[in-house]
Order: sequence, then structure tokens, then C-alpha cells
Amino acid sequence: MNNDPNEARFAPFFVAQAAAAVVDNVARAAVIAWAAFGGRSPFGLPADVATLLAAATLVFPFVPLMGVSADLADTGDRPKLVRALAAAQVPLAAVCAVGMVAESPELLFLGLGLLGVRAALFGAVKYAFLADLVRDEQLVSASSLVQASTWIAVLVGGVLGVGVVGVPWLGGAIGPAEVALAIVVIAGLGAWAARATGSTPPCGVPRDRRSWLTSAVDAGRRTRGDPYVFRAILARAWFWAVGGVVVAELPGWTTSVLHAPAEIATVWQVILAAGIGVGAVLAHRLSRLRVELGLIPIGGVAVAAGFVALAALGSPWTASAAPIGIADLFARPGAWPLFIALFVAGLGGALYAGPLSAYVLWRAKPIDRARVVAGANAIDALQMASLTLLWGGLHLAGIGPLGTFALLGAATAVVALYVTTFVPDFLLRFLAWVVSNVLYRLEVSGLEHIPRDGPCVVVANHVTFIDWLIIGGAVTRPARFLMYAGYYKNPVGRFIMDQARVIPITSAKEDPRLLETAFDAVARELDDGNLVAIFPEGSLTANGAIDRFRPGIERILARNPVPVVPVALNGLWGSFFSRRDGPAMSRPPRRFWSRVWLAAAEPVPAAAATAATLESQVRAMWSRRPESP
Repeated sequence: MNNDPNEARFAPFFVAQAAAAVVDNVARAAVIAWAAFGGRSPFGLPADVATLLAAATLVFPFVPLMGVSADLADTGDRPKLVRALAAAQVPLAAVCAVGMVAESPELLFLGLGLLGVRAALFGAVKYAFLADLVRDEQLVSASSLVQASTWIAVLVGGVLGVGVVGVPWLGGAIGPAEVALAIVVIAGLGAWAARATGSTPPCGVPRDRRSWLTSAVDAGRRTRGDPYVFRAILARAWFWAVGGVVVAELPGWTTSVLHAPAEIATVWQVILAAGIGVGAVLAHRLSRLRVELGLIPIGGVAVAAGFVALAALGSPWTASAAPIGIADLFARPGAWPLFIALFVAGLGGALYAGPLSAYVLWRAKPIDRARVVAGANAIDALQMASLTLLWGGLHLAGIGPLGTFALLGAATAVVALYVTTFVPDFLLRFLAWVVSNVLYRLEVSGLEHIPRDGPCVVVANHVTFIDWLIIGGAVTRPARFLMYAGYYKNPVGRFIMDQARVIPITSAKEDPRLLETAFDAVARELDDGNLVAIFPEGSLTANGAIDRFRPGIERILARNPVPVVPVALNGLWGSFFSRRDGPAMSRPPRRFWSRVWLAAAEPVPAAAATAATLESQVRAMWSRRPESP
């Protein structure tokens, strides 16, 4: 987060939600540790059943309480709800603490169930309040931090929770009493921090008398209302489901593959947490305070590579039957590649999940946000439960940790491929991220002038074949580009533009029918409230200067009188993709990672937006930056 008045309110909120996640997962890990290592399974259940039940108890309430959580977030005072739910965690943590000290797995399990209910009620409130608390451009940073802190809390909670059976490699320094004290202190810290979260404007959703079931159905409907948001929710749910399986698999990985005591699984949890933390910082820095969807496929590939590497690198360890301790683990040279693989998987997970969560919050309408988040949380829970059951089936079929990690890696690679090629937003943003961060250094200004929703046209000067990628990656909402049909002759270009749903256009002389089809497509997009981007010059500049804007923009506005945002691109003339010194892309690149500028002006009303007026505004912005870096 940057220095900002909102940071003073975000910091205590961040501490409160992170403390809540730690408390929940200390209780979950304690139940599992007692069942798996301490011989104290609740109600005498088998250890495997108790493990699955502990995980389900913490996430299942998100499904039946989806409507209740949405109603609370919609109609309640969100700051007061945050404080109240944080305070409620203290007595619930005390129930778990008493269960630990009394060595009563049933009482501990009851406390875990109550914590699951509180977490379900807190879910929609937390993210709706987060979106109220920070500006849109801070969402990616804030969401990445919250996502990372939640997963780090899962892992830290696992490290603390296993202390109820004593941790041999810590010399037995912690036991049930110490863990009980820790869970109450952390809950108290969260409640204290929540008191400083401040206030936010009312959410503006009127109260009604809908039942929780009606609210749940409404939340599901709104979750599916925007296909972009729904796809992002499904992609995010995969991350949570995979993470749950990985955390559950680490003890088995430690014992059956590394031949080490199961408690050493906490070492792997710390490494995974470190990767997630570093990934969250990278997501913040690489996103440049924007919802950067281009990081999603990069993160997916990193997660897949990390899991596949764990399976491949761990295979030789199974041949050794000699048990090892913590010192032996760090001393073996073959352990460090495993550490790196797990670290990379965690780092990729943060790059994957942070932007997705930010996108869901940013894209959902403020009036729908709480219900969308509640529906997303329910989908996360169902996906986690489904994959956990599948994981249990794999174990029953004799597939151990190596096979599980290999399958998770392959499946995650498929998911990453899906979001890259079948969700146009993600592909466009990925390519745009590469262009803006690897080929060039993009600086932007004035993007706040582009309306967050509603119909709008963006007009820009045309310098290179990749102008549309730069603009599409900078603008935080999906845009439909109107581009010359001749670009479709290149098969690669055609595939990319088809994925980005580019609208091809040509002159009336070349193909009058295609011209009319293009204008009809633009009108439909604007009627649907979408953003359309055009290059009124009609072709790439041949001399670096801005050519005359053609009157096509006036024809568009005559049919759809919507605001027009002028945009100027500078710094691209002379690049590999421009026509300087000959046809574009016909000579070796002469510059690498050069500076490029993109500036946007205030929207021009349709009544005043003539081709000449818009050309004048673009020229004025273009002349403020030098053409060469």
C-alpha cells in the first residue's frame, strides 16, 4: 500500500482479518494433530475421517449461510459488523482453549464448528468492507495482501496447532496449554485491532424481509450475472481447493516420501507461506496499482511447475528407508530443490489468486458486491470440498503424495491454459503485461477519466500494431477494439484478435458489407453498456505524426450518443512495430525496454465530440511528451 489516508484504516482491518484466520486454523490444525498423532480423535472417529471433517467444519458453513452473510453485508453497518465479529471470536477461541487444556477433542471440535459459522458470516462482510475501505486502484494491493495473509494464516495456524501434541524438533517446548494461550491472545489482538478500523459510507442497499434462502438464491444469481466475474470466481475457487489439498497432503508427504516425522511438515508450511508472502509483494509491485489480470496465467504456470517439480524431485527420496530428522533434512543437498519448488508454487499462488480476487471486487457493481462475494465464498467451499473428497478417493486408490502433486500440477496447467486462451480478458491482459513490462516501460496518467461502467468510446492515435494491446492492458475494464480487417491475414494475429473479440472493419470501397457489419457491432456493444476503442486515423502513422481523424467516430456517436475519452500514445515511433524506416516488423529491434507513455483526458460529451475536436485533444496530450525516450 502507498502512503494514503486510507492506509491508517486498512492496517487495523488487515490485522483483524489475519488474526481471525490464524485462530480458525489453529483450531483446525489442533483437531487434526490430536486425531493423527495424539490418539484423541473427536467422538472416536478414524483419523482420516476426523481430518476431512475438521476441514469441512471450517468451510461448509459458507454454503448454507451464504444468504445470511450477504444480507448482513448488504444491510448492516459494515464497520460495526467487522468489530462485532472480531470480538465474537474471543469467546469462541476460549471454548477451543478450554478443550485443549481439558484435553477434550469434542469440546475443541465444537469450538471449531462455531468458528466456522463466524467465518462464514464474516466472509462477505470482510471483502465488501475492504472494497469500501480502499480506492479502486488500491484493490489489487489490498486484495493481494488479504489473500496472502489468509493463506499464511492457514500455514501459521497449522504450525501452532500441531503444538497440542508437542513438537519434537522444538524440544517439546509447546503443548496444549501454550497453544490454548496463543489462540486466545491472537483472538484478543484481532478484536483490539478491529476497533480502529474506522467507518465507511453506508452501502446504500435497502433493507427488506427476504428469507435467507431467497437471499442465497439471489446471491447465486448475481454471482452468475456477469460472465467475466463468474469465470474469475471459478478460477479463484480452484486455487483455494488446491491449497486445501496441499496443506492436508504435507504431513503424508513428509512421512512417506521424506521418511521424516510428520511434525516436520511445519517446515514445509513455513516455506509455502514464505512463497505466498513474496508473491503478494510481487503482485503489488508488478500490478502498478491496477487490477493486473496478466499475472494470472504467470501465477498458474508457476503453481503447476512447482507441483510437477515436487513430484519429480521427491521420487528419489522414496527409495531411502532411513528415517531423518530436521537437521538431516536441511543437510541433504537434494532437499533444497524441493524447498525451491514449494516456494515457487506458493509464489505463483499469490500471483494467481490476488489479481483474481481484486478483479471480482472491482468488476462487481457496488450494490451487488456483498452478494457476489457471498456466492464466491460458497463456490470456494464447494470446490474445496469436492477436491478434498477426490483427494481422499485418490488415497483409497493407492495414489500417494507424489502422484497427488503430479496430478495437481497437470490439472493446474490445464486451468492456467483455460484462463489464458478461453477467457478473452485474461489473454489480452497477459499479452499486454508482457508488452508493457518486458518490451517497454509503460507510464500512464488520466485513466481515472475512463468510466468504470456504462457505454463509452476511447479514441487514440495509431502508431504501431500493438497499440491496442497497450491500451487494452492499461484500461481496467474489458474493451472491444475496432481494427482494420487486413490484420487478420496473419494467422497468429487472427487468433489473438479473435480471442480478444476485436471488431474487424474496412473501407466502403474494399467491402461495404463488412463496414456496415462493423458499425452494427459497435452499436450493439454500446447498447450493452460496454467500452469500445477505435483509432480514427484509420491506419498506422507513416511519419510519426498524428494524421487526420476520419469521420467514422461521428457516425458512431450519431447512433449512440455516448461519452468519448481521448487517449494519446507516445514513445512508440521508431520501435520494431512502427513504420519508421520501412514496413513494421521488417528489421531487427533497435530498442528494448524503452519508455512509453499513455495519457487520457476527461470524457467529451457526444454533442461536442467531432472528429476535429477529438483530434485536437489527442494532439495536445501527445505533444506534452517527447517522442523518443
